[in-house]
Formats: sequence, structure tokens, C-alpha cells
Amino acid sequence: MKFSDLKARLPVALGSGLGVVLLILFSHVVYVHIALSAIILAMVGVAIWEYVAMLAKKGVILSNWVLIPLGIVMTLAFYVPPIGPYLARVPVLMIVFSAFVIALSQFHRVEGGVVRIGVSFLGICYVAVPFGMIYRILYPMTQRSLLSNGAFWLVYLVAVTKTTDIFAYFTGHLFGKRKLAPGLSPGKTIEGTLFGVLASGVLSVIFYLFSHLFVAASDNFPLWAWAALGIALGLVGQLGDLSESLIKRDCGVKDSNSLPGVGGMLDLVDSLLFATPLFYFAMGY
Repeated sequence: MKFSDLKARLPVALGSGLGVVLLILFSHVVYVHIALSAIILAMVGVAIWEYVAMLAKKGVILSNWVLIPLGIVMTLAFYVPPIGPYLARVPVLMIVFSAFVIALSQFHRVEGGVVRIGVSFLGICYVAVPFGMIYRILYPMTQRSLLSNGAFWLVYLVAVTKTTDIFAYFTGHLFGKRKLAPGLSPGKTIEGTLFGVLASGVLSVIFYLFSHLFVAASDNFPLWAWAALGIALGLVGQLGDLSESLIKRDCGVKDSNSLPGVGGMLDLVDSLLFATPLFYFAMGY
């Protein structure tokens, strides 16, 4: 049983978690809205910068001057009010536009261009699109009463997804015997993952018990749907964690950055980058 990194990470995790919840709960306040927008866009910029830095370790040189602005605009595209058939498609149009810009940015150098175009476009889809969805979840801009309380749903998404990470970490260290993916993440175990996913389902049910305070009763889901959604978010979140581990292992780095008690921005949000799209489409945004 080893918790060698817990002393450094726990205070940062608790402090940042509390700060995030408070910001989300007061997200309707104008100044908080502005601050949250700036924080989300800053997180996108840092995450893309980390992605570019990791690929550089592998010898694939990408341009921050192209990808960071594209990532920020891609995130903001989800904030365009979906009024009419054209504005509703702005995120899709922005994805296509990003592909064109990325391709054009590589015309000056032919050798390795296909690889750079591919991994650049992957970076935009991997980082900016989920963050844009988070933006839309928090500020839904919809007439559907089910989705109107964005603060509730974003707290739900973050809490359920991160609960899987937390329980998988502790139960894996305490009871884990069989490695889940030793080549990607030696610390992850099958037992820890199962406990983590189960915990996410239980927390989702707890949210169901209090959901009548935040969601109209006529729009609420049955209990089994809440449990299934929580389990699905937990499973997909673990895939996100392993996918970031794959990128790091392939690039030969331990953490995506060296932020004290966190590692990197991508290390912090890796599970959310996969869980958010599932939640976004499952809920019908």
C-alpha cells in the first residue's frame, strides 16, 4: 500500500475542488460568469500547450500560435446561441474550419506534414471540443427545463466522474491485485476500477434523491437511468485516463506538466475529456 504522492496532491485536490464547486454554484453572477469564462479558456490554452510540449518530446513539432487560438475559438463556438439551423451548427462548422487552418499551416513544410496535421486536429478535438461542451452544459441556452440548471448538471458531471478516479485510486492501492493496463498505467487495477465505477453509480443515485430540488419533476429520469448514466460516465472517464496515459507513455513523459500537487492540466481533466461528450449527447444538448 503506497500513497507516496497523496500528501502533495490531497490539499491541492481539496482546495481546487471546493473552488470549482463554489464557482459553479455562483456561475449565474455576472462577474463570476466572466471569471469562469476566462478560467475555462485559460485551461484550454494550458492543456493545448501541454499537448504540444509532449508531442515535441517525440519529435513532432506543432505550433502553439495556431492551435491555442483555434482551441479557444473552438471552445467559444459552443457558446453561440443555437438560434436557427445555421447558428446551431457553429461548433461543427468550427471543427471543419479548424481542419482547413491546420492543413494550411503545414504547407510550408512537406516532410511529416500528414502526421502534424493529424495530431494537431486530434489535439483540437481532444481538448477544445470537450471544454466547449462543458461551457454549454454550464450555460445551456435552451428552453428545455431539464437542462436549464447548468450549475447542477456540471457539478453532477464533475463529481461523478472524479469520484471514479478517487475510489479507483484508494481501493486499488488497498485491495488491488490484478493490473488493469500495466503498459499504460501500472498503478491501476481491475479491482480499483470496478470499485470506482460502482461508486460513481452510487453517487449518481444520491444526486437522483436530491434532483427534485433542481430539476422539474416532470423532466426527471427514473432511478435506473441515473445509475446507468453514473456507471457509464465512470467507465468512459477511466478510458479517458488511460488514453492520456497512452499519450504520455508514447511521448516518454511522466506528467503532462509540473504544476505542484497536480502534475498537469491534462492530468487533472483527462477523465472529463472523455466523460463530457458522453454526458453531452446522452442528455440531448
